[in-house]
Amino acid sequence: SFSTAVAADASGNSYVTGFFQNTATFGPGEANETTFVAQGGNADVFIAKYNAAGTLQWAKQAGSGAGDVGVGGFAEQGLGIGVDGNGHVYVVGFFQSTDVVFGPGEANQTFLNVPGGGREIFLAKFNNVDGTLVWVAHAGGVGDGKAATDAARGGELRHFLRASAVRRIRLAPCLPMAATTRRFD
Repeated sequence: SFSTAVAADASGNSYVTGFFQNTATFGPGEANETTFVAQGGNADVFIAKYNAAGTLQWAKQAGSGAGDVGVGGFAEQGLGIGVDGNGHVYVVGFFQSTDVVFGPGEANQTFLNVPGGGREIFLAKFNNVDGTLVWVAHAGGVGDGKAATDAARGGELRHFLRASAVRRIRLAPCLPMAATTRRFD
C-alpha cells in the first residue's frame, strides 16, 4: 500500500489516505484489525484513523471490481486528506473505473462511474467517529487526474457540495506519510 497524505485533528488522532493493490491489513493484531482486498487486480483507495497512541480506530476502502481500467493498475487513488474544525474527514483523489463504490454496505453507499475509462476527481466526506461515508461528489473532464493531484499538492480545493454551496477545505499536501503531520481547522 502507498500512503499519500496524513492529517491530524485537535485530539491528536491521525487520518491517512492512499491506495493499495492486492491486499492491505491495517492495525495487525489489534482489536480493530481490518484487511481489504482490491477487486479486479487494480488499486483501491483506503482511509484510516489512528488515535494519538497509534492504535487503529477504523479503516475504509473505496474501489471497484472487474470494471477497473486503470493504467498500470492504479485505477483509484486517495491523494489528499483534511480534517475540518468539526472533525469531519475529507478525502480528494481520482478514479477511472466504471463501477467505483464508496461506503459499501452503508446507508450512503454511492456508486461513481466514468464512461469510457477517463479519470475524474472525487471529494468524499467521512464521519470521524466510525468512518462511515457522509457523501461523495465527483467532477468530470479532468483528463488525466491532474486536477486531483494539483488539489492535493496545492493544499486547497474549491469544490461543490450537493447543496451547491461553495466551500474551501484545507487538505494535507501529497507527501509521504512520515513527511507531513499538521492540524487542519
